[in-house]
Formats: sequence, C-alpha cells, structure tokens
Amino acid sequence: MMEYNIFKETVAKRICDYLPPIFNSYYGTVESITKVNEKKDALTLKTDDIHKGMAMPVIYLDEMYELFQSSEDMEDVLQCASEIIVNFAGTFEDIDVFTNIESQMENIIPNLLNTVLNRELLENVPHMEVMDMSVIYRIIRSSSMGGYDSCIITTDILKELGVDKAQLHQIAMKNMKRLLPLEISRISREDDGSRNNQDIPYTFTFVSSKQRLFGASYMIFEDVMNDICRDLKTNRLFIIPFNINEICITSAEDIYLEKLVEILYQSNREEISPKDYLSNNIYCFDKKRGSLSKVAAYDKKIGLN
Repeated sequence: MMEYNIFKETVAKRICDYLPPIFNSYYGTVESITKVNEKKDALTLKTDDIHKGMAMPVIYLDEMYELFQSSEDMEDVLQCASEIIVNFAGTFEDIDVFTNIESQMENIIPNLLNTVLNRELLENVPHMEVMDMSVIYRIIRSSSMGGYDSCIITTDILKELGVDKAQLHQIAMKNMKRLLPLEISRISREDDGSRNNQDIPYTFTFVSSKQRLFGASYMIFEDVMNDICRDLKTNRLFIIPFNINEICITSAEDIYLEKLVEILYQSNREEISPKDYLSNNIYCFDKKRGSLSKVAAYDKKIGLN
C-alpha cells in the first residue's frame, strides 16, 4: 500500500493530467489548512497566469486516501478529484441560454453569496437578500468535459424566462435537491472523559451538495435545518458559513459561540478566496420560529461583536 506522504505528492503531481485543456496553466499543490481545530492536508490548483484565475475547490486528501485504501486504484482517485474540480469551475456563456430558453426552468438552482463583495454583480442580477448575504440563481447543465457548467441568471435572462423573482426563487428551491443533492457528514471530537476542550462542540455537522457545489444554499432550506435539529436533539442550531459551498452546524449552546467565531475567522483569513467567501457571521436557526438570525461576528479590533 502506498504511504500517505507519497500519495499526497502523487495526486498533486498527476491531477492536471486528468483535467481538460482549459486547466493547462494550472498545477497541483498540497497545503495544510485548519478546519475545526485540526490540521488537514488539502489539494488545490494554482496558476501563475493572473488572467486565468478561477475559484477552485478544496479537496481534503485524507478523505481521498480513504478512497485509495479501499480500492488501491490511483486512477479512480484522480478521476474523482478531477470531477470535483471540473464540477466546481465550469461556466458557460449567457448566449447559450437563449437558444432553448423554455428548457432552462428545470436547471435553475440557488447560489448563496456575500452581498457586499458582490454588490456590482447584484446590480444586474435578480436576487433575494438574506441578512448580509444574497441568493442569486444559476442555470446548471452537464458539461461535455464531465461535471457541470453554470450560468448566472441576469435581469435579461429573467425576462426571457417569463417569471418574476418570487417564482424564480420557488423554482430554484424546488430544483436544488434534485440537481445538487444534499450531502451531510459528521465528525465528533474524542471524548476522553475529561473536562478539557468543553468550549468545542462534541459533534460538527457539515452540509453541502453531493457535487460540493453551492452547498451553503441549504442554509435557507427550513426542512433541512429542521431535520438536523431533530438529529441533534435540539431546537436551535449555530451555523458556521465556511464558504459558498459548505456550511458547518452545531447545537446552539452559548458556551461554544466564541470558539466558533474564532474558527470561522481563522478559516476566512487563511483558507478562503474572495470568490468563495460567504460571511464572517455565525448564524442561528430557531426551529420554533423557523427563522435565521445573526448571533456573532469577529471584529479584528475587539473580537466578538
């Protein structure tokens, strides 16, 4: 069996051989990042060409190594990683939408993003505000390269679709679970029977889509939040918006709040590109009220606010 360190180097060296020509200027790297108080090795793609930079997913290599251990097939691992990258980075031109506008309704999904950083984009894009975030809408479709391409719905496209913003939102919410199915995973810190690390929740629930695309949108699905409340046996959740593709959820106990804010701050400062950044706020979902609210953020000068 290939050792883990050799595995990491091999994946980083060979990943670009499995990607289409659009990624020719990219190269694979392995970086150590912090996620919920633990260091994880992540595969990322970088380019020295400033004109070709695209948002890229973070692929955790320990998870890929588990796949390799079960199959001992490096080709499967590299193919899986390449599909994640292509799924994440795909786009297509607005003009393609108009060639068959009637068929696009079934391909619309919501995309939650930061309002301030996307203020210019939002001027010509139908959207719904959610506190300091906004929901925009994308048309996604299968790509000839494998994975998905996507196109943001602009005001002009909305007119051609013949629906209003409220209808657009309903359509996107209905399509999301079919096109980008919900994926939930959990990790638990080790319980050694001591009182150490009581400022860290016992269970972290990670929420995304199966394709690891636009998974933060599940934050606004009340039924998904209700199901997680049931699983965690609580009526309130704290939500950590790691990026536009993934959120982390814990039971809402105030003793955890300061530490969760610190975790999010470190993640945003060290790991997240502006294209993927969602918020520096911790949110709370209240099952009884069926509502989301901001509960804390990190201020560089004074800490919690």
